[in-house]
Amino acid sequence: MNKSQTKLHTSRGLSLLLAGLLVLCLLPVRAWAASGTTGELSWSLSGGTLSITGKGDMPDYSDGAMAPWFGSGAAITRISVGEGVSSIGELAFYGCGRVTAVTLPSSVTTIGARAFKDCTALTGVRLPEGLTAIGSYAFYRCSALSSITVPASVRSMGMVVFAYCKGLTGAQILCPISKVPDWTFYKCTSLTAVSLPDTVTEAGEYSFHECGQLE
Repeated sequence: MNKSQTKLHTSRGLSLLLAGLLVLCLLPVRAWAASGTTGELSWSLSGGTLSITGKGDMPDYSDGAMAPWFGSGAAITRISVGEGVSSIGELAFYGCGRVTAVTLPSSVTTIGARAFKDCTALTGVRLPEGLTAIGSYAFYRCSALSSITVPASVRSMGMVVFAYCKGLTGAQILCPISKVPDWTFYKCTSLTAVSLPDTVTEAGEYSFHECGQLE
């Protein structure tokens, strides 16, 4: 093959490639959707909303076995947990960095460790009155969270629950704990007010460290 034939062959190849790319660009973009089961519960992702439905506990996930929607975190902007779901599993929504709103039903009694860790766009969440346990690092680095109320029904709070929530300005802890757990509000640099129950007699290590706005 001479030089002119080689150039012609290359030119035709590039033309075909460009034509193929143009066809792909003109194809309609479909909204991302998926669904499946996790333990005894069902889940679906459509239009940016991740819905969890069914009755019973959500499984706990791990670094080696993440939630089935973990790889779709960038597509999730809202989380809706249906009535009947009794727990939020460990690492359930870890890294869902675009989620702005979460709906939890009254049936949820437990929020597992690192459940909402690094949900950096989450601006607010209402914890149900029947909640009894919040795991360690549950809301770690939820930097857009502006306020939080821990209901009186909670009997167990882990460590580092709200650390690095740099947008948090106010917090109410209504549950009858005797000690604010270690590192609870560590580096919550915008925190100006915290309401504690009369049962509190001790602040854990670094529980309010670098909360410079707190009076």
